[in-house]
Amino acid sequence: KEKPAPAPKPKEEEPEVATDDLISPEFMLEILQQSYATTAEVTYDEANKAFKITPVDPDFIKAIALMETGKMSKDEWDTLMNSMQDMSGSLSTGYAVYLMNPANADKVLAVFMDGVKIYDAINDERPFEGL
Repeated sequence: KEKPAPAPKPKEEEPEVATDDLISPEFMLEILQQSYATTAEVTYDEANKAFKITPVDPDFIKAIALMETGKMSKDEWDTLMNSMQDMSGSLSTGYAVYLMNPANADKVLAVFMDGVKIYDAINDERPFEGL
């Protein structure tokens, strides 16, 4: 005697995954501002679809100045670059993240987009030509 086929299991509904287009820049800005609340000011540059992160923490600012002059190991900088690169990959596609120089608001220290480091002032020989 054949056993009856098992009853099909009820289909679980899969949660809807938000597409990149549904995550607004305002929401991403809010998340970044919360993440960097004590260490940096975060603004959104709509014209360039870029989030600008400007350090405000005195220790962060001092570390950047020391790295720019070669008076500090690049290990910490490289760790920061890796962290920011990972973070940029978690944002919606097509948005850039700029790490700004706190000593010169017009100078970009690093640029990331879609999880890729595009520019790094400490490790690149060339100046950044964007903005």
